[in-house]
Amino acid sequence: MKYGYLDERSWLDIAGAQIPRAWDILEPVLTAMRERAGQSAYENFEYAAVRARLWTTRYPAGNYPQDLPRMAELRKRLSSR
Repeated sequence: MKYGYLDERSWLDIAGAQIPRAWDILEPVLTAMRERAGQSAYENFEYAAVRARLWTTRYPAGNYPQDLPRMAELRKRLSSR
């Protein structure tokens, strides 16, 4: 994502919720590893986690297209035919 090889919007829309969760779980281990290896250890993982957290802040209810019905609404429409 950082260099534009992956489409950030697509990737964050698909995996955006899992990355910060994984970071939170691993942060104590990563902190210990960084004490030995320096701040650059796992920096790309941190970058992805920060971008994902910002994404979920921007889209707290998800990024579902507003012009597309949700499944429950679609079922209602189809069953009323």
